[in-house]
Amino acid sequence: MKRLSILFVLVSIVLIGCSSKEKDIELINTEVIQEVVVNSVIDSDFKNHFSELTIDGVDIKFPSSFKTMKESGFTVQSVYTDTASAQALVPTICRWKDVENAFFTIGYRFIGEKGTKPLEECDAVTFSLDSDSVGSIDAVFYGGITFNSTREEVAAVLDEIHSSDTSAEYGLFLDEKQQSGVCVYFYNDKVKIISLYNYANYVD
Repeated sequence: MKRLSILFVLVSIVLIGCSSKEKDIELINTEVIQEVVVNSVIDSDFKNHFSELTIDGVDIKFPSSFKTMKESGFTVQSVYTDTASAQALVPTICRWKDVENAFFTIGYRFIGEKGTKPLEECDAVTFSLDSDSVGSIDAVFYGGITFNSTREEVAAVLDEIHSSDTSAEYGLFLDEKQQSGVCVYFYNDKVKIISLYNYANYVD
């Protein structure tokens, strides 16, 4: 439970997009100059497939319903509320099947300007995985990005946001508010966090 508690602190940081990276970067003790990168010319392949990922051979696409996520193998382990409010993202910590030490931060929300809905009626719209909680799973994101990817390999797929001797950050988004896209964080030349967002259509 201690591990889950630590992970839950990270949820609100990694789920809301690269626009809140200062706190995230602080957690891994790096200093960066914040810069937003939104590519104005994005090819159709990224537009059509950036929200897809494969976990241990299982293909998943975001947004995805709570039911679909459960059927795919995800179970909610920790959540601060089981009811979502309109225009609000509900962060959760989920486990993948029976794999030990494999936990994900997944954000749920629903389309609508008013009211509330139980989590079971919401869609998974954000997904983040930390190298410390990846366990033994094999996760493959857009462009073949994995936790074994090098800076050069990620830079060939995403735009560079920041790069230094000890850290780097890459991302690509369809919108200026960074609600639909992919982010990858490096620390000491190792992939630290990979995040996927796709909720631009859920926000007015």
